[in-house]
Amino acid sequence: RALVDNNTIDNVFESEILGHKFFGSTNDTDAAPTMLNSRWAYLAVPMNASAKTHNAYGYLRAPWNMNRSPFVTRSQTVCGVKSWDSWPSCQTHYDVTFSDAYDSWYNYVWAASYTPHGPVHTLIGGYTNCEVGLEAAGKYVGFDNASIAGDRK
Repeated sequence: RALVDNNTIDNVFESEILGHKFFGSTNDTDAAPTMLNSRWAYLAVPMNASAKTHNAYGYLRAPWNMNRSPFVTRSQTVCGVKSWDSWPSCQTHYDVTFSDAYDSWYNYVWAASYTPHGPVHTLIGGYTNCEVGLEAAGKYVGFDNASIAGDRK
C-alpha cells in the first residue's frame, strides 16, 4: 500500500517499517513517553552530565534535544502538533537531484540535507517535551496557535 498518494501521507505510522513490530508503538503522554513494545520499549538513555555532549537534563543526547524522558522516545507529533505538511515529495527529491542550481557537490549536499532529508527525521521521530515552550514562545512573539490547534492530539 502506498504511503504517499498525491503528496499526502496516509497512515505513515501504520506502515510496516514505522509500525509497532519494527520501531514500537508510540505513546505521546508524559505518563509513558516511550515506545510501548518492540526491542526499544523502555530502553533507558544513559545519563552523564560531565560528558562532553549531553542535553540540559544530563542525558547523552544532542545538546539541542530538550527531551527530559529517561527513555528512547518517538512521537507522532512535533511539540504536540500533528501536521505532515513538510513531508518531502518525489518532486522535491527530483528537483534537488537534477536542478542546475546545485552545480557542485557542496551545493547539492547543502540543499539535500535540508529540503528532502531533514524533515524526515522530525516527522518519523517527532519532537516532544516542547509543547509548553512552544506556547510560551508564541505568546512572546505574538504567534497565534489557534490556526494549528485543530492539529493537536
